Amino acid sequence: LNLNLDLNSSTMNFVGISSLVIVALFVGGNAAWKPFSPEETLFTYTRCMEDNAKGDLALAKKWMTWKLEQDPKSACYAKCVLVGLELFDESTKTFKGDNILEQYNKYKSYTSQDEAGVKKFQQAVQALGTIGSSDCVKVLQKYAPVHAKFTDVQRNVYFGKKEITDKIYNADSTVKKRDETMFRFCERINFKDGSPELCTLRKTGITTNNNHLDCLFRGLRYLDRNGKINPDEIKRDLHFINVKDKDAAVDKALKNCKVNEATKATDYNDCLWKDPALKDIMMPVFDYREVRSESYRYFVENTEPYNVAKVKEKVKKYDKDAGC
Repeated sequence: LNLNLDLNSSTMNFVGISSLVIVALFVGGNAAWKPFSPEETLFTYTRCMEDNAKGDLALAKKWMTWKLEQDPKSACYAKCVLVGLELFDESTKTFKGDNILEQYNKYKSYTSQDEAGVKKFQQAVQALGTIGSSDCVKVLQKYAPVHAKFTDVQRNVYFGKKEITDKIYNADSTVKKRDETMFRFCERINFKDGSPELCTLRKTGITTNNNHLDCLFRGLRYLDRNGKINPDEIKRDLHFINVKDKDAAVDKALKNCKVNEATKATDYNDCLWKDPALKDIMMPVFDYREVRSESYRYFVENTEPYNVAKVKEKVKKYDKDAGC
């Protein structure tokens, strides 16, 4: 299972879309299953590393080279990725290969991978079936032989090779550029730099441009792939700025929010930013998340605590880039 992360390209010849992220065209509602974009797989790899390596860069480097040992941390990293890529359903304890071929077909023009190999990989995953426990070690023990046999196929299908992602990066006009924050990406496709509306947004966090907020909320994972609000992700961002007593306020604001499906992101954003208990902390929450969204490697490489002054300096740079 690949982290898809190039921490040091001069010495480590792994995959490389860490700085050239492609953002999917997100669609709300319970639409038909959609193949993962390179941005989505990268987010999965890095988030799973963030949660399981916990600052252990040496261990992270093993995962980046596709080495999965049978230790508890590696097992939970592997399970996290399998769940994130929907290859393992934790609720039913079942391995799922249903969407592998569709994932391959979406991007097959960018790879030399043959369909026969993908079908064998799919069959191997399906054959794993249901297991008795969803314990991390048990999941990896079951999956390890498939991982060992089909490592190259996995890399071809789930964006584990720089030559594949480079082609997509060059061909796709909706690409999140190198070292571009999720905020600047969504702003770039929805506003003109220097426009009053954009500058007001960057100053206040408020806009009526639902396309922008839908892009942003999905990019931040405040809305999941199906367009469902994800309170835990919002609380996580509060915790990272050392605000750990507002979880109930987040739940209350979202629960009481009057949401129209067509303007869902705008409605939720307004409810968070205008809530009496949250209005003074949403800007620092967004500022720090913007800094971290510039590179999905952020918490893989950085262990220093939250520093308000450093965050503000970075945000000034983004404001200038936006013409504000």
